[in-house]
Amino acid sequence: MSGARGTMSGARHARRRARALGATLLLAAACSDTAGPSEQSPVVRAVYLVPANRTVDASYAIGIANAMRHLQRWYFDGLGTGRTFVLTDPVVSVRHSSHTADWYAATPNGDPVRAFFNNVADDGLAIVGGRANDPTSVWVFFVDADRACGQAGAAGTSGVAVFTASYLRRFTGRVSAVACVDDPTASCPAVGAVGHEVGHAFGLHHPAACEAGTADCPANALLWLGHTTYPAAVLTTDDWKVLGASPFFRQTSPSAEAFSCSNLLAPAPSAGLRRAFSLAMRPPAAASAAAPVLAC
Repeated sequence: MSGARGTMSGARHARRRARALGATLLLAAACSDTAGPSEQSPVVRAVYLVPANRTVDASYAIGIANAMRHLQRWYFDGLGTGRTFVLTDPVVSVRHSSHTADWYAATPNGDPVRAFFNNVADDGLAIVGGRANDPTSVWVFFVDADRACGQAGAAGTSGVAVFTASYLRRFTGRVSAVACVDDPTASCPAVGAVGHEVGHAFGLHHPAACEAGTADCPANALLWLGHTTYPAAVLTTDDWKVLGASPFFRQTSPSAEAFSCSNLLAPAPSAGLRRAFSLAMRPPAAASAAAPVLAC
């Protein structure tokens, strides 16, 4: 019992530290309508999408930033070639939607299973002025909204990936019932699932042997079941080939040294640490954008 209380107390202290750090970042962040990074080279752009009936949670932004830093380091180590994807500075852009949280799951948009993904992708891309298959940007949207069970709540394709509020809660150690049976149950598998779906956004596919059900299936591949045991997962030779040719992967140093994915609210050890997030102050004007076709 005392150990459990200690763990809970530690989590509460971590959240308090994150809120305090978040307040400092809120004051220091560059607040503008663009609220976006200035890099011109191909980059991965993480967006924390805040519905109209939600408020910004600084710990969510910090959790997203550290999840992306962890994945950047993991891909760097997994490839072993000195290459990985480049993150923006700041790592996360906080953007406000004119839609309420329930809109994403409740609004029909193509295949019912894909409706949540399509709605988040439509809304997010319109807000940031992005598009699917953008040669300069892979867009990773984390929305503070829950899907309906049976809808795809973590998915990636065509340079776009989408994740529900369940991932934000796991990143920040929130103790709550898992809404759907395939939602993440802990921080590290949640980060692994992001790595899996962002892999699809980069153009990676499930291992052919696993899809075929043959004995040579690399079950611990990140693009198969490895996301459930992350960071104990691997990239396949096919993954190496795709990423080796990807303009999003180049010779660069990760923005953080190696750290644990089990506590994403702890400061990531700096290796040229980038700011966690920036803010867009005004809700966006109405806009529309075609969602990519989901294939995950």
